[in-house]
Amino acid sequence: MKLSADLEMAKAYFESCYSIDSGQRLRVAKGGAVPVPRFVLIRTRLGCLWRFRADMSSVSIRELAKLAGREGGAMAPFETAAPPERIEPMVRVLGRAGIEVVGMRELVVCRVGWSPGDSLARAEMRSIMWKQRQTLGEIDSKEWVCFGDLVKFVDVSS
Repeated sequence: MKLSADLEMAKAYFESCYSIDSGQRLRVAKGGAVPVPRFVLIRTRLGCLWRFRADMSSVSIRELAKLAGREGGAMAPFETAAPPERIEPMVRVLGRAGIEVVGMRELVVCRVGWSPGDSLARAEMRSIMWKQRQTLGEIDSKEWVCFGDLVKFVDVSS
């Protein structure tokens, strides 16, 4: 997979998981009643991509975007990559806004051979909870490729 495709895969991941408004904000989770995270940061080999929930304040968005912009990309293999350095400062930004969140780290995988030019309807992308990474037999197989890691900042009450 080309490195430039990693960021396209990250964009496709957002499109496959959420309804996104014209401002690139997350509105509704597709395929279920899962609450939409306040903020999602995806790290790839080429860099980071992030999105905010549609109801986030512009003050929080500015502060989080500044932190996310300083975050470096992750190095493969993602399963053993160090976590993003600014998770705790990001949680504090949300806390100052009165939003209690937890950062949930996950791996982002897609089917081998899928490319950003393919139809999203054919895309099989998913994230796998980080705590389950010891049991990621699928990622070791020839069917799946990991192209990044992400942190979802979800409300504690969710």
